[in-house]
Amino acid sequence: MTKVEFSLIQALAATLSFKFARVGDTTVTGCWAFLPNGFKVGYGESACVDPNNFDFELGKKYAQERCVLAATNKLWELEGYLLKVTGATSDCFVKSVGEVANSCTSGFVSIENVMQQYKSHKVVSAAKIISVANKCEIDGALSLIIADPENEELHLPYLAHSDLIARYAPQVGDYVVMYSGDYIAISPKEAFECGYLLIEDI
Repeated sequence: MTKVEFSLIQALAATLSFKFARVGDTTVTGCWAFLPNGFKVGYGESACVDPNNFDFELGKKYAQERCVLAATNKLWELEGYLLKVTGATSDCFVKSVGEVANSCTSGFVSIENVMQQYKSHKVVSAAKIISVANKCEIDGALSLIIADPENEELHLPYLAHSDLIARYAPQVGDYVVMYSGDYIAISPKEAFECGYLLIEDI
């Protein structure tokens, strides 16, 4: 995933609830926006110059318009940060928008709730990473040296493009793994060695 989808922001904005209040004896009407889990994402206000013209309902209308704009901008910011640090947006971590809207509890759940355990019977090809260089300044690719796990003298350079290393920074000892269909992934050393045996050792 490389961007926050507009449809996600629209869906989140549709779940917002609002609270209104007049600020003391002033002409200011405040509006606060909340996600279904109670997290505040926006504030807007409106005011008139002459107290004689104060109309709370009209004030709520204008305050909500500004609040929605502020909340939408905040949602873009929050989802963008989440995507940057996790590689996914909140729709990968929360219940469906409908479930969240109808729930009184937090929408956040563990992804393990929707997972089953599997044992691997796949045959894959893998090379061990024996060197990690600096990222290329142009496209963020990472220069690696990969080797035959049984004979590290047999090695070659490998350029890991930015999309391959977006979620995990490879370390020396990790593996570059090729699955069926020529799909390439980086696997941490411990995870790979616990999950696979060299075919000649089986």
